[in-house]
Amino acid sequence: MNEHHAPGWQADWLNAWLAAVGVTRLLSNARLSWSDEAVPHAIFHFEHSDFEAALLDALPTLEQLEQLTIARLHPLAELEFPRKVTRLEFADRAALARTQHDGSLDSSVTDLVEITATEYSHGPFDPPMQKGITVYERLLDMHRVLLTDPIQMIAGSLIGNPIRVQKNGLGFDFRRFATGIQAKADVWVDPVIEFLCFYGLQLFPVRGSLANKTTRQRRWVSAPSHTNAFTWPVWKQPLDVWAIDALLDQVWPDSNADLRSILRVHGMYGTLARVPKSQSDANRGYASERLW
Repeated sequence: MNEHHAPGWQADWLNAWLAAVGVTRLLSNARLSWSDEAVPHAIFHFEHSDFEAALLDALPTLEQLEQLTIARLHPLAELEFPRKVTRLEFADRAALARTQHDGSLDSSVTDLVEITATEYSHGPFDPPMQKGITVYERLLDMHRVLLTDPIQMIAGSLIGNPIRVQKNGLGFDFRRFATGIQAKADVWVDPVIEFLCFYGLQLFPVRGSLANKTTRQRRWVSAPSHTNAFTWPVWKQPLDVWAIDALLDQVWPDSNADLRSILRVHGMYGTLARVPKSQSDANRGYASERLW
């Protein structure tokens, strides 16, 4: 297989890590590893030499996006799917999800909440946005931007020279803030990262606990505001999407050195949540720290 390095997609950038995983979701014959550097970057192992062209061909069309289970309006659904999801709306899309198998509902919202709840809970990777904008609508926005100049955007993103746009993206990239902290500052995202990130999220279903009334998304071990609430590994061996899926259940921050060596995992990162600057500051963002 050919190696395609993506120096712009570094492991300490959560959204880039998710986007790299998302590539393996869209390109089923692609494998992913991470370089052995102070700050590892993504390396894709792919049979064809023109990796960027293959990735472009794999991008879903607008028609395909309109078939996602979480589309606000779906041709096979009876009800609209808004940001605040009721029991009837969830049941309508859950029935559709059983036939679609696209993973979009699982990675967004769960019905494992209190029986008396009037609306269902979203995971940490689906933060609230102004005016009730849904994650599906954010995805469509990134798709529209990406299609304006896809080859240049993909190539620039991979090498670390992205064409950023003044938008919120999926709503949790810490790097979208120009200053990193100001709530009212202009926000800029890489549409390639944000769009592919959505497909990486499909490995992280949202679940809940009726016992302690909490919502959990895969690998989130505590409230999103807590340090290292979500952790992610980097590895040396080329893995396809299903091997990555299996690895995520095997290695954790407290994994011993022997297990890390066997699995060839050489790094682990954890989230550092952006601290709101006021009670009205609803912006989310997850920076990172290296744990080992």
